[in-house]
Amino acid sequence: MRRWLEVADLETDPRRKADLALVVVFAQLTGCQRAWQKALGGFNVIESVIVNEWKAQAVVQNLIAILERKFPPVPDEVLAKLEATTGLDVLQRWVVAAAVADSLDAFRRDAGI
Repeated sequence: MRRWLEVADLETDPRRKADLALVVVFAQLTGCQRAWQKALGGFNVIESVIVNEWKAQAVVQNLIAILERKFPPVPDEVLAKLEATTGLDVLQRWVVAAAVADSLDAFRRDAGI
């Protein structure tokens, strides 16, 4: 861990450095997750692009599930727009819009889709 932290700390690109913190995900496979989390306590990580992509994919899947449950069938062009959107802030607003919408048209209007 010590050597990894020394090498990783030399990375100057903030995005790449943030992605290096994914070591915790892999540490779980070896039962060392807690030790790595503790070791990364001082590791300067702002945001991981990869983790944000994973989060966005999860939100899209949940949003589609909500819409398909409330307003089946969801048109292909709506599904395509949802799947092409990666901004977490936008997707989270759309989840709320889907939750309160009383029709697919109302959701599309509120979401701007």
